[in-house]
Amino acid sequence: MKLSIVLLMVLGPALSSAAVVIEESFEGGKAAPGWSIGSQSGGRVWFDTESAHRGKYSLKASYPIPKGALYAWADFNVAKYQTYEIKVEFWARMPDAKQGLKFMKVFGIRDSEGYANTTLGIDYTGTNNGSIWNIHYGDGAVEKANDAGNYIAFNGAEAKFVGRSYGLAGNIVDTPQYEVWDSKNWGTDWHHFSVHIKYNSGTSVATEKNDGEYRVAIDGVTYVDAVGLFNRHWSNKPIERIVFFDWAQTGDQPFTVAIDDVKITIPDAKKR
Repeated sequence: MKLSIVLLMVLGPALSSAAVVIEESFEGGKAAPGWSIGSQSGGRVWFDTESAHRGKYSLKASYPIPKGALYAWADFNVAKYQTYEIKVEFWARMPDAKQGLKFMKVFGIRDSEGYANTTLGIDYTGTNNGSIWNIHYGDGAVEKANDAGNYIAFNGAEAKFVGRSYGLAGNIVDTPQYEVWDSKNWGTDWHHFSVHIKYNSGTSVATEKNDGEYRVAIDGVTYVDAVGLFNRHWSNKPIERIVFFDWAQTGDQPFTVAIDDVKITIPDAKKR
């Protein structure tokens, strides 16, 4: 296991100058502080030595034929940073059957009425199982639960599904590839994923602004670059945790998926 947390200057758009960077390579074959790792319902998670992006270990999950359950999870808690902005980078591999799962989620701190979350999911609808076609979120229009009623499609379709920020000043959604990341792209190799999330600001209906952002890149290729979004309810609390693996359903084969070399960048906490 290798877990490092450092403070450094980060150059780039949207992130503040001083940031916390957390890096995890899973070397040592045990969970680092801050991680919660487990499985149920026929799923399994283990520190795998048969294939790693670098070093000896990766974190691997196996799923039965998915029927709709939380089969496996690997959560990292960032609640202490009280942030509404985060960048998550990691390597992943799906070497066998190409199936779907939630894959990578960012959950807000839950209160009695809900939380904000964002999902970079792998398709399990049967349209193209194993493909990645959107980033899901909620625009906070009504429900404080604010789960996944809105999305940005990688192929640029259905632009109005960005939600209530559609057509507002400053709302610019670029999907430069105009195509999904196809399931055949997995092959048996490792692939790099980068997801930058900035939740919109505001602490009331009167003060909230459509200044949320998403950036998604796979293997260095940008699929989403969106600004000027509403992507939380004004009452939603800061980000609590990053979750890998998670829920799967409507599949037709057992499958495995592995992650490695996770890097989480957290800018200075922002006042809301």
